[in-house]
Amino acid sequence: MSAPTSRAAWSTAYPIWLPVQIRYRDLDPLAHVNNAVYLSYLELARVTYVEQRIGPVSPQDYTFVIARLEIDFLAPLHLGDEPAVGIKPLRVGRSSFTFGYCLVDTRSARAVARAQSVQVFFDPATGRARPLPAAWRAPLEADLRRFGAENPCAPLADERASEADAADRGSGATME
Repeated sequence: MSAPTSRAAWSTAYPIWLPVQIRYRDLDPLAHVNNAVYLSYLELARVTYVEQRIGPVSPQDYTFVIARLEIDFLAPLHLGDEPAVGIKPLRVGRSSFTFGYCLVDTRSARAVARAQSVQVFFDPATGRARPLPAAWRAPLEADLRRFGAENPCAPLADERASEADAADRGSGATME
């Protein structure tokens, strides 16, 4: 499945779209956005999602950690591109939830990265996982029902495996 190619399609696929400004300091020696900077863009989207969908949250309510983060880089971003990050929940569990992200260049409507992150709530006193607070669960589940569990910039693992298999077949490379 490909990335949404219009603002109307984007708004129906993700509850939040965050425009991101590329700064000169985001660039690497090849003049494109450094891969590590993409993670900062995802972080901005997570914070925006929490602010807009869950509501005012104090720092002590951010008692979750990123347990897993997976990103596929699809195309480079350059100074002058106009990126935006779409974010939505893909799964809500007992103590964890998964966000799906789609990073697009809005000028060309091309997907430049897709990602997933797993956040786990924990009790700072014990260091153990704890159930999602009701104030978080309700909006996450509502968006999951409304926007679905599919990430239009995904599936990550199956598609990546297919792409790798195709590349191996095309290059004559074998896996041993």
